[in-house]
Amino acid sequence: MSNVLPQSYGFHIPEVYQIELTNNCNLRCRMCGRQYMKRKVGYMDLDLLELMLKRGDFTNSYFVELHFAGEPLLHPKFKEAAEMLKAYGILVGASTNGTLLKHRIKDVLPLDLLTVSLDTLNPKVYEKWRCGGKLENVVEGLHKLLQIPPCERPIVEIQTIDMPQYRGAFEAIKREFGMYKGVVIKRVPDCFLVVRGEVDAKYVLNDLCLNPWLSVSVYWDGTVV
Repeated sequence: MSNVLPQSYGFHIPEVYQIELTNNCNLRCRMCGRQYMKRKVGYMDLDLLELMLKRGDFTNSYFVELHFAGEPLLHPKFKEAAEMLKAYGILVGASTNGTLLKHRIKDVLPLDLLTVSLDTLNPKVYEKWRCGGKLENVVEGLHKLLQIPPCERPIVEIQTIDMPQYRGAFEAIKREFGMYKGVVIKRVPDCFLVVRGEVDAKYVLNDLCLNPWLSVSVYWDGTVV
C-alpha cells in the first residue's frame, strides 16, 4: 500500500485561519486573556486584506475567522471584510460577545458561522463577569438574528464557558434559544485557567496542538503569528 496521499487530497499548509480586524474590545471580561495583552490597539486597514487576497495568501484556506483578541463588530468595515473573503470562495466566521449584535444584524448576514459568547441569563452574574456589557442587548440581538430564516443568515453558535459561576445556565440558554433552527448551543472549557494562575500547567492535558504547524493568524497590523 502506498503511503503517499493522492493528489486529489489537496492537503496544503499552512492555512490562514484567523484575521484580527481589531484587538479593541468594548468589554472587560474577567475571565478573558486579553487583559494581559500589551500590544497597541488598532484596526486593520482593508487594503491589507485586499493585498493578502490578491497575492494568494488564502489559497490554502477554506475557513477564516474574523477575530482574534478583540470584538470584531467594532470594526466599521466588518461587513466589507466578510464580503471580500466570500468573493474568493472562502467560508467566513466570527466570534462576538453579542453586545453590538442588535445594531449590526445586516453586517453579519454574509457570514457562514457566527459564534456568540453567552454564559448566563442572570443579569447580575453576566454583568459581574462581562464587565461593561448588558445582558438584555445580547438576548435581544440573538432573538432578532435567529428570527431570520436560516437560509438567509449564518449558522449561529451560542457558546458558554464552563465555569462554576455559570452552573445551571446552560439549560436555561437552551430553553431560551433552542426552538430556533440553525442554532448550535454548546459548552466549552475555560481556556485561560493556566494564564490566570488558577490551575497549574502540569495538570493540563498534554495533547499535541497542531495549530502552530497547520495554520497562522494575522494581527490587525499585519503581524503573522
